[in-house]
Amino acid sequence: MPVFSVKSFIRSKKGWGGKKDKVYFRVLVSSGKKRYSANVEGDARFFNPKTGEFKSHSPDVGKNVTIQQKKGDILKILNRMELEMGEFTIHDFHKNYYRKDGDAADETLVDFIKDEIKLRTKSSTRTIQIYKTTIMHLEGFRKSVKIVQVDFDFLTRFHAYLMTAKYDKSGEMTKPPMINNTANMYLKKLRVFIRLAINKKKMAEADYPFRFYPLKDDPTWRDFLEEQQVHTIMNLENLKPYQEETRRRFVFQCYTGLRFSDLNIKWSEIRGESIIRPMIKVNETVSIPIVPNARKVIGPTPEDLNQRIFKPITNQKYNEFLKEIATLAKIDLNLTSHMARHTFATLALTYGMSIETVQTILGQKSVKTTQIYAKIVNKKIEAEMKRFTL
Repeated sequence: MPVFSVKSFIRSKKGWGGKKDKVYFRVLVSSGKKRYSANVEGDARFFNPKTGEFKSHSPDVGKNVTIQQKKGDILKILNRMELEMGEFTIHDFHKNYYRKDGDAADETLVDFIKDEIKLRTKSSTRTIQIYKTTIMHLEGFRKSVKIVQVDFDFLTRFHAYLMTAKYDKSGEMTKPPMINNTANMYLKKLRVFIRLAINKKKMAEADYPFRFYPLKDDPTWRDFLEEQQVHTIMNLENLKPYQEETRRRFVFQCYTGLRFSDLNIKWSEIRGESIIRPMIKVNETVSIPIVPNARKVIGPTPEDLNQRIFKPITNQKYNEFLKEIATLAKIDLNLTSHMARHTFATLALTYGMSIETVQTILGQKSVKTTQIYAKIVNKKIEAEMKRFTL
């Protein structure tokens, strides 16, 4: 356990007996120490260094109450940290001291999440972005909510906030409504940090708000393309340069299952007839075979293997260009980068690839996610069998 102490002393900037002598606290934690202002001024001639207070005949004697109160607040923080953390340093105390009111119970949920995100060096860029967006929504809902105030009622109201549109005084929408599954995604990220707060003893286990708050996603149908539709896109002619690049990128996704974030591939990452590279979202290296149609759309290997196969583009712009491709191919669907992954999964399962292999190629940690595609394929087969008559 650390050894700690608090002592008040006075220091003058204008020499002994000055009118602006200031009182400070010296806080020691083991071998570390820091000084903190008591926000009290007085005459140093009437200050007793042994008691750390003004003498009884001092005109500043009434300020002893403030000194004792603030000293008590510091000791309260030190005692609580000893109880909750066991070992801690002066730097740990310093961080706690400058929380609002000097009390960890006053730590806001937003500040806690911001601090924890800085420690998540192994999380993917995408995950960190979702954490930051979760913070943005929390700030829009109730920025100053304390960790200990997060309860069932808070979760209910926050969930409703996410799913409700917000308008300004002119009637302009400032926040669009979310579907239930998207709202659940942010609540699940919040759940991660609430559990972490409990592990760090910033919230009692008995107060865990998600215990009776199930996050149930609504059933979803994932649009995908039939193989013939993919071929139609492959065979489009007389495209503008950006449309040709969009077509190449989309078809390649359909035959590899790559996420948009993993399309920044270099030619050097193609070894033999496979792509071998770490996936950004899951931070795991995968090997994805390149089937003939995927190879056809990217063309021959250049001499400079450090070149990227596809030109840089934002996901928003990519999806915008895909609408043009859908129009040219006469496909009445909202083509998106993610639909290409759905297409790969359904085609792969339709042609007999095992669900475990599809899961590996897609880089999905849970087979339950991949099983959604298996259900889609089963429904597709059932629909086609209804058209079959002997």
